Amino acid sequence: MKKETVNGCCAVCGNASLLLCVDQTEYTPVQQINGEWMKDEPASHTETTDGHDSIRLLCPECGEYHQVPEKMTQGE
Repeated sequence: MKKETVNGCCAVCGNASLLLCVDQTEYTPVQQINGEWMKDEPASHTETTDGHDSIRLLCPECGEYHQVPEKMTQGE
């Protein structure tokens, strides 16, 4: 379960620098050449995952996830 921040800081370790995370799926074409899989780079397509649960704040210090304030999720 995602925790709420405490005064904008991590509820676990107190770190004030959090990262906004948005789940995405990246699609990259591949093909098999001489029995080996090869990526067709740089051709790829990225889709953002829909839904409130796909957005969260991450504390890079301790790895805890936090709830995103409502203001930051508007206009997804």
